[in-house]
Amino acid sequence: MIYFFRTIIRYLGAYKLAFLLVLIGFLAEVVFEAVLPLSYKFIIDEAILPRNWDLLVLIFAGLAVGGIIIYAYTVYSDFLYARLCASLLNDIRQSVFNHLQTLSIRFFKTTRTADVVARFTTDMASLENAVTQAFPSIINRTIGFFLGTGILFVMEWRLALISIPILSVVVFLPKWIEKRAEEANDDLKDEQAGVSDAVQENVCSQDVVKVFGLEAEATRRFTEKLNTFRKKTVRANFLNYAMMRTTNIGVMVSNVMVVSVGAYLAYTSRITVGDFVAFGTIYMNLSDDFYSLFEFVPYIMQASAGLRRIAELLDEKPEVADHPEAATLPLLCREVTFQDVNFGYTPQQYNLKNINITIPKGGYTAFVGSSGSGKSTIVSLILRFYDPDTGSVRFDGVDLRQVTQSSLHAQIGAVFQDNFIYHASVMQNIRISKPDATDEDVIEAARAAEIHDFIMGLPDGYGTIVEGDRLSGGQRQRIAIARAVLRRPALLVLDEFTSALDPAAESAINRTIDRIARDRTIAAVTHRLSTITHVDRIFVLDRGEVVETGTHQELLALNGNYRRLWDKQSGFKFSDDVLRVEVGPRKLATFPILSNLDDALLEELSTLFVTEHYPGDRLVMREGDPGNRFYIIVRGKVEVLTGLGSGEEKTIAVLEDGDYFGEIALLTKKPRVATVRTTVPGIFISLQHEMFLKIVNQSPNLLEILTENYLERMKAL
Repeated sequence: MIYFFRTIIRYLGAYKLAFLLVLIGFLAEVVFEAVLPLSYKFIIDEAILPRNWDLLVLIFAGLAVGGIIIYAYTVYSDFLYARLCASLLNDIRQSVFNHLQTLSIRFFKTTRTADVVARFTTDMASLENAVTQAFPSIINRTIGFFLGTGILFVMEWRLALISIPILSVVVFLPKWIEKRAEEANDDLKDEQAGVSDAVQENVCSQDVVKVFGLEAEATRRFTEKLNTFRKKTVRANFLNYAMMRTTNIGVMVSNVMVVSVGAYLAYTSRITVGDFVAFGTIYMNLSDDFYSLFEFVPYIMQASAGLRRIAELLDEKPEVADHPEAATLPLLCREVTFQDVNFGYTPQQYNLKNINITIPKGGYTAFVGSSGSGKSTIVSLILRFYDPDTGSVRFDGVDLRQVTQSSLHAQIGAVFQDNFIYHASVMQNIRISKPDATDEDVIEAARAAEIHDFIMGLPDGYGTIVEGDRLSGGQRQRIAIARAVLRRPALLVLDEFTSALDPAAESAINRTIDRIARDRTIAAVTHRLSTITHVDRIFVLDRGEVVETGTHQELLALNGNYRRLWDKQSGFKFSDDVLRVEVGPRKLATFPILSNLDDALLEELSTLFVTEHYPGDRLVMREGDPGNRFYIIVRGKVEVLTGLGSGEEKTIAVLEDGDYFGEIALLTKKPRVATVRTTVPGIFISLQHEMFLKIVNQSPNLLEILTENYLERMKAL
């Protein structure tokens, strides 16, 4: 509880005058509530018993006038406190939100979204209850307790000496429970975040839940989560109630003792009847104040737990921060260079090793490689989402760690694979990259991104409110391109920006990029080589190292990694409407399981492949399903997982254009040994087990030969 008051008082420091005026209101109200029972002594002893009418009227008049003045001021102080609370709580929300903006990308990659959101919902809700209800009541009751204690000693010190120690004992009765109650409330807050996370996860995975009939399993797991939450709620609430109950019992016992002793003193004429009534009334009010202090303790306990969780977030330090003497980065004039760069997301392994590359100004540079090769990490270092472990990234020879991040990002425009579209107008969505841009600037950028005509066809043109899920992939990317172009960047970064598009949209977007790239420096990351055959320079990465460099033709001539990637991705032909994909016998012969088939069989097989289109985040097959189909990825990316739904999900591979999976299904219908899920929209061609057998069985012993070859290949791996 001390932590709560210390923190709140620190935030109140910005509102000293307003809080002082509120405290005056609290004090005035408490003084009047103490004077009112004290007046009983004078009303009884000085007015009623002596039959002094004039004094009685004077006392009543004084109480009435004083009450009107004081309570008029307390209404004003209530308004001040309401405004003060709103400002204080907003200050905390603002400080948390502002701090989030300073944190590095790694924090957002490793922290659950629901856990961050809970700081603004459940934690702030408990804090708001404490600040608006418990905090003023505790201040009011505390002032009342000390003022009442002083009055009791002035009135009758002997009775006060008996009663106050008894009441003070009550303070220590709940102390042994308090620490356990605080721990229980901390646990409850963590469990609340866990329940929110479970709900969010379930809502986001409803397609998987529905397709595979996981409703019962999802309900079972959520019920287990709720049972744990219920147990922790019971424990926290019981301990909170126990603190109040021990206080209540102590107050009741002390009241009985004080009334008994006071009545005896009045009966023996050691105090007057007025003294007894006034003392008893003040003491009852004192007891009520004391009891109320502990009535609001649970609010403070819960708020303390919420404040600690908020403080944990505020204590997070940005991994990438500006140096105190960081300078403004001059405009890019010559080149971006990596000098002896080594970098790893974990200390145990480097994702980039000894990188020495140059991106010349005005050139179109591309980075390619298989999944996990380090190409996107290159972009992350250029954007300074991370800093190298050793070596440096430089703009015109200036180490990025020596300049401000804002001046670096002011020179960069970026288009990612997934670009967030805000629930706002098209104009606002584009202008967000440059808030001071005029409407004409935004329209010019939209024209450059070739989305102006689409926007003008919307109901309210640029004023139309849009959301990402209501736009096609190509439309989202064109809005992202317009954002980037609007900044007039010295360097345009493209990170797998067409990987989620169908071939027609991809081709159109690439033509747009080629047009706007003429006077710009571009660094592009892609796994789809057909989009970069014309660029100035290509860096090929493998396991974090640059293994080849050159133009498209130069790299093909090397017959190395690039050539293998090119051969893997080529050999597919799309229909004009992009709905069907054709594959020739020469391409089929490159897949190990089909490599022993003769040209005639391959020609016949090529007609049996079926084109399948999958959206992103969709299961293609599930571990344990019967194996009945072989897949080739024409476009897209998939994760191969084990343990899906068991709580121990693990990604064992990532497959991209030209890769294949499920080949054993051509030989046998054994159950699938892994789950395959798309990460972006994909186009596959598939061959059914029965169709394959119909062709293979035309040649004696061919199936046995293929099976034997497959098993030998598996042993070699």
